[in-house]
Amino acid sequence: MPTRVTARLDVVNTCARPVELRWVDWGGAERTYRTLAPGARATQNTYAMHLWRLYEDGALRREFALPSSMHAEVRACDDPDAPLRPVPDSGFVPYAPERTDGGLTPCTPAPVPDVPGPCSPRGEAPAATVVLVDDCALEPVELFWVDFDCHERSYARVGPGELARQATFAGHRWRVRWSRTGQLLQEFVATPGTLELGACRCPR
Repeated sequence: MPTRVTARLDVVNTCARPVELRWVDWGGAERTYRTLAPGARATQNTYAMHLWRLYEDGALRREFALPSSMHAEVRACDDPDAPLRPVPDSGFVPYAPERTDGGLTPCTPAPVPDVPGPCSPRGEAPAATVVLVDDCALEPVELFWVDFDCHERSYARVGPGELARQATFAGHRWRVRWSRTGQLLQEFVATPGTLELGACRCPR
């Protein structure tokens, strides 16, 4: 899931207390990279789809990942669901199908048959977590749980380059659709532990 495509992050501490910027490594362990005083700003180089967290006094304030070629600003104590803010004149072009200069180019996901499938199973199952990143670079996607009666229930709406973390159970079925059109992008089954995936499964 994480890539080696470069990105850049501007962090602004809008909290009343110091905040810690932590990178989450491939094993799920956190590593503190910076501590920012209230009102401070710092720039952190990173890679596309790498997971970061901001903590204030040990409390999680924001969790996010950046797509390739994005230079974005994140404010520590803003609404945790607020979209990432592209930095002006950074070269980030989120809607550019014709782009060929190595930036974030929208990809076209492979067609997925949108046919009724199995329901999520009833009964006890191990806990699981789904981490979904909108790597499509086009428009928001929506995460749906397929319930025990095979009905879809919306759990999260994720914008380009943003991330959603959803608790679930192993064996439960989920679907990802374009938020605007409802087109099915993929269907998957949660596995024990943490499952990380991109909405469009774009090559990076």
